[in-house]
Amino acid sequence: MSETIREFLLKGEKNKDFVMTDIPKHGLGGGTISELIYYYNIDKFYNKHIEEVWDEVNELGGLIEIIKDEKNQPTSPSHFNCLMVWLAVENIACRICNEREDDRERIAEKNRNIQRVDAQVKGVKW
Repeated sequence: MSETIREFLLKGEKNKDFVMTDIPKHGLGGGTISELIYYYNIDKFYNKHIEEVWDEVNELGGLIEIIKDEKNQPTSPSHFNCLMVWLAVENIACRICNEREDDRERIAEKNRNIQRVDAQVKGVKW
């Protein structure tokens, strides 16, 4: 089975190729992921992940998201692929970061509850 975009992102982060939180903050236009800078590489990535890319774009509202701004009008098939890939990858990276933040909040709440119970057991007013 082929590597998913999520797996690609997690592996790249683990290998310290990029920082996951930089993707939602800065996008991919500035070269955040070196493998997704040049059209040649982006075209290969697009072709490898075409179904997942389209699923992500459709989840975001479809092609209108890509071309609603005049400056984002694709000028070539490779430019179109680039916009599609960047939108899909950025969306998945945002989802990963949001999941991690939710996990941190759940852990923090759990820790607060443990501290509260511990304090009550010790007779400390919380």
